[in-house]
Amino acid sequence: MLTSLALIVAIGHQTTLKDQIVQRSENSFDSRPFNSHKETLQDPNDPSKQVEATVSYFWHYRIHEEDEPDDYEVVRTVRVRPESPAKPFQMREMRIGLEDKPKNQNATNKLAETFVREGIPTSDAPIFERSMQAMRRAAVDAVDPAVRTIDPNVGVRSGGWTVREYGYDVWVTDLHVQLVKRIDIPGRESKLMNVGSEQVYDLWEYWTPVPLIRERFIPDGGNVMHSSYQIPESIGGVKFSDEYATLTGIGYVPPPRLKSNETTFGVGVMVSTITANSYMNRVFDTIPRDRREIFDLIKLTPAKVNEMLNATAAQAKDMNSLSVSSDLSAVDMPPCGSEMMMPPGTIWIPDRAGFQSTMTTTPLRIRYTFDASIDGASPMIESARTHCLNKDLKEPELGVRYFPFMGNDDALATLADLTSKSNFRGPWDQIRTWIYTDKIGFDEANERLFPGATEGQYMNNLFDVFKVGGFTAADLKDKKMFDPKLLSGAGALDKAFDWVAMQIGETAGKELRKWIEGMPEELQRLLKSPTNDMEKKHVPRLMKQLRGSLDLDTRMGALTFLDKSVGAEAQLKDKIGDLRASVFSVDEKEAALAKKVAARYVTPTDTLLRAAMFD
Repeated sequence: MLTSLALIVAIGHQTTLKDQIVQRSENSFDSRPFNSHKETLQDPNDPSKQVEATVSYFWHYRIHEEDEPDDYEVVRTVRVRPESPAKPFQMREMRIGLEDKPKNQNATNKLAETFVREGIPTSDAPIFERSMQAMRRAAVDAVDPAVRTIDPNVGVRSGGWTVREYGYDVWVTDLHVQLVKRIDIPGRESKLMNVGSEQVYDLWEYWTPVPLIRERFIPDGGNVMHSSYQIPESIGGVKFSDEYATLTGIGYVPPPRLKSNETTFGVGVMVSTITANSYMNRVFDTIPRDRREIFDLIKLTPAKVNEMLNATAAQAKDMNSLSVSSDLSAVDMPPCGSEMMMPPGTIWIPDRAGFQSTMTTTPLRIRYTFDASIDGASPMIESARTHCLNKDLKEPELGVRYFPFMGNDDALATLADLTSKSNFRGPWDQIRTWIYTDKIGFDEANERLFPGATEGQYMNNLFDVFKVGGFTAADLKDKKMFDPKLLSGAGALDKAFDWVAMQIGETAGKELRKWIEGMPEELQRLLKSPTNDMEKKHVPRLMKQLRGSLDLDTRMGALTFLDKSVGAEAQLKDKIGDLRASVFSVDEKEAALAKKVAARYVTPTDTLLRAAMFD
């Protein structure tokens, strides 16, 4: 994954982070030499003699990436056939911070012990952390976030549906650190000696897009009356009764698929309305041509199909519910026993302009039948939960009919399936869909829905949308969606929080610093009166993420917040990391503020840190 690094090589005055390291190979680096001095040593070639040598030290760094065995996360499922292609899509590499683990602190302590044991003055300690910062920065600069364009239609077989799963391969990036002693004797080759043991730091978790994780093929099958339920249950459509299947030779008809250039939201050819007659034509396009004449023989005319569609079309009371009648009293075809199955992700398009399209987020399954009662035929109503796909159009109302389509955007279907499988559903699920379709910000989303979502739920949504390939590079810098105030959300899952915090910290550091230096009320409340363990843990995890950022403004914002917070030691003492990177910063203001903050919140764990804080 790592590419070659083009770094400025600078030896001498410490002015920037890049001055701290020199390139050695593609993924291996040395710090600049330090503690250079003269020593009289035993001559390695003749132990009876003494020679004058120049002794110096440097840190050797090596970036290592390890693939977690079989650690794949499937985030997108695509169903496709040659005559029903899916849209190509993009997935971006994702980096999630793993800084500040106890393992990292232990590694630093052991390196510090080696440093002291060698008798190196503590005044040389900054070179370690400064070059560590430079290493981490170099590792990020070295990897342009991989963007993989995936065309799920390549190599698709005929005669059935190909189901393909895409996702991420998870890698862990480590930084190996070794203190090296260098001995230079005039006229001889330099001698390098490892001092102490090599230590390993966890840096990041990289999620790399995988071209294809797995696939399976579902053939259409030969027996029309007993065809597999796998197809209609995963694709959607109508499975006909045995009688109707015998008459037509067709056991199953899927919903029409939106064409590759059509969309129900955003850019492209927007499909925002459809009539029953137009829908009928789209349905007939899914039927093999050699079977279409059968419909004339059984007198299933276009007019009759149009009547059936109008009689049984779905209706919606609002943007979150949709219902379909299974009563066939208004029509005499198809015979009882036919079933309609529409999975989450089915797109429903209205028959009137100006109304929202919707997407089912729960399965809809109807067995068409007659329901006799004392008063005659009484309709049976089946319903499903839905999400609106067009936040600026009118909500559904009674009388507006909806017709089902198989969507061509599998990211939407994946998000719908995520909602379907959730144990807890609420307005945050609708907001997740709007983040994808409308790039809606947190404030606007909560203005439109009541009750709204919390900051933590919104961050979880951002993470979900990113994983399915729902953001462009420009979207990731959208300050409307990636607003620093989200970081007060204690309810965000750890991975979602870590990713969003890193994203905001690296792309909106100045805005984040302004927000947190304003001492947000919610963060102060979480410090003074947290109501549960989740709230107690939030400010510490926020401080760890921000103080370990590669962005100076982000780190300074966190330090200022800690400095201004009154009485926060009770909750934060020794829970924000050791602030080592800031204490040894090349920025004098950061170093001074970090020492002040560290004196309140950090118990020094080694000689080097104590010397930096108190000497």
